[in-house]
Order: sequence, then structure tokens, then C-alpha cells
Amino acid sequence: MAIRIPSIRTISDLTRDARALVAEARTRQEPIVITRRGREVAVLLPTELYRRLESQAAPRIASPRLAQPQDAGRFTMTMTVNESPSGAS
Repeated sequence: MAIRIPSIRTISDLTRDARALVAEARTRQEPIVITRRGREVAVLLPTELYRRLESQAAPRIASPRLAQPQDAGRFTMTMTVNESPSGAS
């Protein structure tokens, strides 16, 4: 199995020519890592790859604390609505 090094581009490249970077991501069907000052800040994914990753991850997106249904009662949330003071819009 060959390990591919991801394409890494600066945020300036993205600003200068976003259309070309999107075309590259779609052609290669691989993510492009966007950096700012040498640090990763975002990843550009072609929609097809994003959908594929999303569908693979969907069944696993759950809190490990809720692995047991009987634990669900311990994780509840209540909300209160604060009305604005009279005369305020």
C-alpha cells in the first residue's frame, strides 16, 4: 500500500486561484490541505469525496457515553427562555 502525501497549499494560493484548487481537488479526488503561516487551517475536499467520507462516518457519530441505551437518561438538557425587559425591542 503506497502512502500518498497530501497536496498542501497556502491560503494565499486559495485566495489567488480558488477555481484552480477546486479543479485540482476534483480531478485528483483527494483533499488539499490549506495552511496559513505554516499551520494547517482547513481542508478542501471535492464534494464526491466529502459525501463518501460522510456516509462512512455517519454510523459512528455517537457519543461513546451513550453506547448503552440505559445511559441516555443521564444526559439531559433543560432550556429556559428569558424574556426581554419590558420596553426593550
